[in-house]
Amino acid sequence: MFVGLRLLSKIQKQSTLKVFKIYNLKPSKIIQGLPAYQIFQYFLISFFSYLFVFLNMHFLTEKLKIKCTVAFFFTYLIVYVFDYTSSLKIIFKKDHSLKRMWAYLCYIFFFFICGNILFYISEGLKISDSLRAIGAILILFPFRFLTQKYFVFRS
Repeated sequence: MFVGLRLLSKIQKQSTLKVFKIYNLKPSKIIQGLPAYQIFQYFLISFFSYLFVFLNMHFLTEKLKIKCTVAFFFTYLIVYVFDYTSSLKIIFKKDHSLKRMWAYLCYIFFFFICGNILFYISEGLKISDSLRAIGAILILFPFRFLTQKYFVFRS
């Protein structure tokens, strides 16, 4: 899977550079630090992570009859370790450091609180819990990427 992501990132990076050269574009300061290949890789890793969360939670709670809180803890433990290592090595190409790990733990805590706030605020909308969770994920997605890029894994 990692080899495929690296190949995709190389192709995406080359095509992004060609578009800017063909149209003689100069990206704005906001977009300048956001290579499309990083966003694409982040999207893929996030997609597979959330797919794993939904499938694993269903499997553990419905098939194996494990308590929801225990299943939630172990599922997210696996996902966060995967997310940290893949973001570190594949997306942002950085080396592990204690400072980055602590920044990532603060990032997890902050977005855990934000996700819960969004989830509970949307309680009055009379939609299913799954749709509320997906809505919170989609709303926080760009902020999570920007936080990782500019705070957690910055140079």
